[in-house]
Amino acid sequence: MVGLPLFVLPLGDERTASSRARVYALLPHLARAGVDFRVLNPHDPQALAQVLARSAEQPTLVLQKRLLDDRWLRRLRNAGIRLVFDLDDAYFAYAPNESPAHPVHRRRVAARRRRLVKMVQASAVTVCGNTFLAAYARAHGARNVVVIPTCLDLAAYPPKEEEAPAVPVIGWIGSSTNLPYLTVVRPALAGLHRRGIPFVFSVVCDRAPDWPDLPVRFRPWTADGWSTALRTFDIGVMPLFSDDWARGKCGFKLLEYLATGIPAVASPVGVNGEIVRHGENALLAATPKEWETCLERLLAEPALRRRLGTAGRRTVEAHYTTEKAAAQWLALLQREGLA
Repeated sequence: MVGLPLFVLPLGDERTASSRARVYALLPHLARAGVDFRVLNPHDPQALAQVLARSAEQPTLVLQKRLLDDRWLRRLRNAGIRLVFDLDDAYFAYAPNESPAHPVHRRRVAARRRRLVKMVQASAVTVCGNTFLAAYARAHGARNVVVIPTCLDLAAYPPKEEEAPAVPVIGWIGSSTNLPYLTVVRPALAGLHRRGIPFVFSVVCDRAPDWPDLPVRFRPWTADGWSTALRTFDIGVMPLFSDDWARGKCGFKLLEYLATGIPAVASPVGVNGEIVRHGENALLAATPKEWETCLERLLAEPALRRRLGTAGRRTVEAHYTTEKAAAQWLALLQREGLA
């Protein structure tokens, strides 16, 4: 393909979940399709200067979830550089570790909102991970909005081998910023434990929850060990609050469970309700009682775990592979004359 140069600046390296799924996993597919691009070092403070140095060639810059300050945004626009902004989080909302009651958090969220609005208004294309984010972008001045769901490289998610565990493992994988979501599922876990139903709750994260009253097993998340840790789960959980930050999520954790063939229980918030067909490829739980009922069923019924796990994997194969996301990006780049 002709129409270079095309630069890509991810939020982080491959240890960053959103960058791994929404950037790095797609690059081999785009390269095979003939897209010539340069991925900038996300830790290089001079990365954007490299793009400015090529401004005479009218380059395109894909920014993955980066909110540029006014100075850089102005310099890039004045240089005629076309921006494509990729968004998969509700930056305009309060994250689970933020509170509107805290003055510092209020200022932080207000600053994010200002930068986000300027980013979508300045970008030639805003790519959103779901329709909720797309609606926000359109309402705040984005000129051209495209929805491309978060997808997975199935080669990185070999199916879990079927086992008959003595004590089933309920698992959660994620970053410590999302640990507050575990308060949604904790009452159900406490109820199961109180009733003597055997399980281990495995948390794969950079920090362990402080739950000495429950059978918690902590495994630190590592770049070379997360996949093995994930496949130790017999059941995966994705609890969420019912708020705008959660509605902006793109189901990455849920898709990881499904891709690995792990039966999952998820809060019916945002795209979770689109991915899950309750009772067919996973289960949805909105209340503590529903969480406890769903988990108890899965703990008691290995055949149900197998059936949901198989159907979950097929869901990802049919709708959420990197091949499909790369094809959408390729069509976008060709349609807009960006590569």
